[in-house]
Amino acid sequence: MLKKFIAITMALALTLSLMSIVPASADDFGANCWFDAEYKDGSLEDKYGATMYDFSGKDKGSDYDGPAIEIKDVTDDAGNTFKAAIFSGSGLEYLHKKVDGTEYEYVSDPGFEKLNANFTMEMYVKVTNTGWGLIAGTWFNNSQHNNGWGLQMGYIGLYGGLGKANNVSVIDGAGALSDGAVQTSLEAGKLRNKWSHFVFVNENGKNTLYLNGESLGTADAKDAAYACVPDQANSAFRVGSFRPATAQFDITMECAYVRLYGAPATAEQAKAMFDNKLGAAPSGGGSAPAPSNPTKAPDPSKPTEAPKPGDPTDAPAGPTQAPANPTQAPVNPPKTFDLGIVSIAAMSLSSLVVLKKKKK
Repeated sequence: MLKKFIAITMALALTLSLMSIVPASADDFGANCWFDAEYKDGSLEDKYGATMYDFSGKDKGSDYDGPAIEIKDVTDDAGNTFKAAIFSGSGLEYLHKKVDGTEYEYVSDPGFEKLNANFTMEMYVKVTNTGWGLIAGTWFNNSQHNNGWGLQMGYIGLYGGLGKANNVSVIDGAGALSDGAVQTSLEAGKLRNKWSHFVFVNENGKNTLYLNGESLGTADAKDAAYACVPDQANSAFRVGSFRPATAQFDITMECAYVRLYGAPATAEQAKAMFDNKLGAAPSGGGSAPAPSNPTKAPDPSKPTEAPKPGDPTDAPAGPTQAPANPTQAPVNPPKTFDLGIVSIAAMSLSSLVVLKKKKK
């Protein structure tokens, strides 16, 4: 009788603990965040310290005569008010720095290789552009090569036509200067003047684009691993312009943030990001050590030549303000209970069956 009482007590205690236990582990996708330009926090810089060139401000050159990028209060379509970077004919360049004593050669920041394959980009943005421009990415085209990936807005006549008027879509290139070297895929629809949350995922040679937490589909990438160019001018990770140094094919837009992750997000994680679109950024680890043999582009000492298919007309951005503040939701949903504890409870409960049989 005493043994039966002890067994029952242990079983009840373990069962109750399973009902109230804190999950043993949580979804740690946020730990893969290694780049976070959190404009809504009031800065254009990446919080992990990536190299940044602001050609509209501190790095303004003689070829640039456009407006400076500012951070202002904006209001999204749901009435949430927050700060955003105002791109009105200018762009930012991140993740590589000029080699001392050279004019055109650059060296990549640690972590740049994570943009070649199996990565995720997240951003919350409202594009008001009426022409073609690069929203964000590494896609770069000149007389030597065509490679990288990005989100584009609008249409351009290059390579027989890329993109689609008033549409956000994916653009990516394979590195060869020939027909079919670059493609448009995963169109997101007519999103001009609409606040949109994008999660772009590259995994095992395929790209998936999520809009406001919902998948727009999956398409084959142009290459299994992009040969992104980290050692030539204008070929780094860029936001708001194809070629920020000369304001070429730039975007007029309001952008709350741009985040990069060194792993592909799942559909559930993309949905969690959207649910948290105005919350704090997930905890990340910053940049990893630079690769010992990074991919190099051919002839980095030669000046780059950007394509000249046309000159887009930009629409002015005019954000409004409202006093509301968004409710923030957690990015990392909990996983299931610890299986070890479940097993112990099952063993304890099984002992009741044994005792009952002995009693009979």
